[in-house]
Amino acid sequence: MQKGAAMGRWSRRAVIMGGIGSLLAACYQGQAGDVGYGIAVSGEGNEVTLSQAAGQDEATYIATIHSMSGIGQASGTWWGSTSPHHLVFDLHLGGLEKFSLRWLDQTVTVSIHASDQTVIQHIQARHQSERAIEANSPYWMEVALPTATAPSYNLKAPAAFIAAAPRFWGIEWIDFYR
Repeated sequence: MQKGAAMGRWSRRAVIMGGIGSLLAACYQGQAGDVGYGIAVSGEGNEVTLSQAAGQDEATYIATIHSMSGIGQASGTWWGSTSPHHLVFDLHLGGLEKFSLRWLDQTVTVSIHASDQTVIQHIQARHQSERAIEANSPYWMEVALPTATAPSYNLKAPAAFIAAAPRFWGIEWIDFYR
């Protein structure tokens, strides 16, 4: 009985330590230009890196997303006295069924139709219902579709995100070709 109890404790510890280890492996911190950041990424084979774009009048930061599984999420935080105002998401995916950007108490969702590449966007703010938005909305994200010379989806954080300059934000993505 004692041997079984000892094995049970060891097994629980192994599971807990393994879980903690996998969580820590998906969390990292770094420096992009003068701004420090932390990123937590979930989903097997997912990677998010941040860098500062060179040659910009105003600092633009690029979150580059690679996803082997095509489904994932990440949360980020900025450190220091200033938050970067311009953030671009560069998604290396085969398609983009859904991309969501969360900050404060609002979420912008971008969907790109698989057959005709139509872009549809929604905002859900506070405890309100989700509603469609148009290109003139401060929540609208500019979207550049993949081309032969730029083979990734490029989404610019909306004006409302830039104005809020949040220290914490989160993203989710689904690639419809997986």
